Amino acid sequence: MTLHVRLLIPDSGFPCPSLLLVALLVACGCLPRGDEGEAERARQVANALGVAAYEEGRLDDAIGHLRRACRGRPPAAYLSNLASAYAAAGRLRDAERTYRAAIRADPADPAAHVNLAALLQQAGRLDAAVAQAREAARRFPAEPPARLALANALVLAGKPQEAEPLFRELSKLPATELGARRGLAWVARVSGRHREAIELLRGILDRQPQRAALRFELSACLLAIGDGSAALAEARRGLELEPHSLTGQACLGAALVHGGDFQRAVETLGAVVKREPLNLEARALLGDAYVGLRQPERAVALHRETMALAIDSPLARRLLGDALMLAGQFAEAARTYQRAVELGDTTPATHGRLVDAYAHRGDLASALAELAEAARRHPDSPEVRLRLAAFAASRRDDAGAKAEFDRLLKLDPDNPRVHLACGHWHHSQRRFYRAIECFRRAIELDPQRPEAHLSLGRTLEAVGRQAEAADAYRRCVHIEPGQPTAWLALARVELARGQPMAARAALDRAAPLVKAPADRVELEHLSGQLAGQPSR
Repeated sequence: MTLHVRLLIPDSGFPCPSLLLVALLVACGCLPRGDEGEAERARQVANALGVAAYEEGRLDDAIGHLRRACRGRPPAAYLSNLASAYAAAGRLRDAERTYRAAIRADPADPAAHVNLAALLQQAGRLDAAVAQAREAARRFPAEPPARLALANALVLAGKPQEAEPLFRELSKLPATELGARRGLAWVARVSGRHREAIELLRGILDRQPQRAALRFELSACLLAIGDGSAALAEARRGLELEPHSLTGQACLGAALVHGGDFQRAVETLGAVVKREPLNLEARALLGDAYVGLRQPERAVALHRETMALAIDSPLARRLLGDALMLAGQFAEAARTYQRAVELGDTTPATHGRLVDAYAHRGDLASALAELAEAARRHPDSPEVRLRLAAFAASRRDDAGAKAEFDRLLKLDPDNPRVHLACGHWHHSQRRFYRAIECFRRAIELDPQRPEAHLSLGRTLEAVGRQAEAADAYRRCVHIEPGQPTAWLALARVELARGQPMAARAALDRAAPLVKAPADRVELEHLSGQLAGQPSR
């Protein structure tokens, strides 16, 4: 017999032989010779050595060994191993070519079909991943892992409604129970049902408390509801179980970004990216940390490098587009998002970002055309409906905006962004008390969102509730101490309340942070007012 060692996606449902056993067999010279004599034995040894090198993170060595194992007419499993190593090294084209060779070598092997779908997901080619996963499920209807791959691909492609019944069915089968339950948590998360996702993950962890990966996912879900301290605690628990996990380090970095500890986040995420250059999630978070440090130019440079590393990845282009938007380079951002769409990223988020880029550069015709296309593709997407509501409000279409916000609040009632946007709309219409209700609800759903506290403070200030406004501004600067606008607002209301010492303290904090001309004007105006005030 010939020993094959497969490298497959986690929780795929396919077995993976013990790598310790492989190492022992190699060391003892006990691998079977097979019908091809010494050549076959050399291939088996090269395959086993390649797998061992892969597990140790020595990707160049792994690729070298596995390429030797794949000389001549290798088994499909060896080709799959080589493809996995290529994928881990960021050589996505080589990985795709090799997986397709594995499928040609053994069309009846479901693992190669499933892994190819996972690779296409990794490359951000989400429509192609769905097509490949559908083909795998059609060819192998009796293989639950093939259907699990389809469900995973559907969620990533923005089709959670189609994925959910598949996950529910597969959660009842032993081979795919864990992966399917995690998938249900994923569906709940992307559908805005974050508390349901947390309940699902905690249920799995009650049975399997040592699963570090589940703790990392739970941390991400806790971040989504604004519970930053619990998210940080779960990330640290996961890292106690797997201290060298790059996923865990990225998760810790996300919690640090959310908590405003941007410098530590840069250090943590920078180490992840250094060890795993194609970890696009870590790169995205590192870019967010740079933005938090008010260094958008570093985020742009990072994601230009990301795009160079993953040239065919729509996600890399989307990350660059996000950084360009923050740097105010809207025309290039629009071109970058458009290319991501052309490469297969037709998710609501990317369509929405393209709409924003067109709008910011003043191309309203293109923005409206793109928004209409997004609404056609994703009629029930909160991302899309939120932008439809914003456009209706910007055109002073009060009835249209109200209809969109009412629909949004039914589609995604626990989304803080929806309540925040609804509050901004009411504020723009001078319906201040309705705006206050919306901002308070947004804060209930995500207490760590500084924009919600800032907006609440402005609205309370507009109706003369200065003490409450000051409290809201204090919460904002507590969450984001580097926010000059909030410090200036706090100084303004403290001055209005007759508290010049508190106002001076707030201005002292604002002064080194102020860069925008409008903020500079307000700083000088408030400083002038304070100059004539006696100390108390």
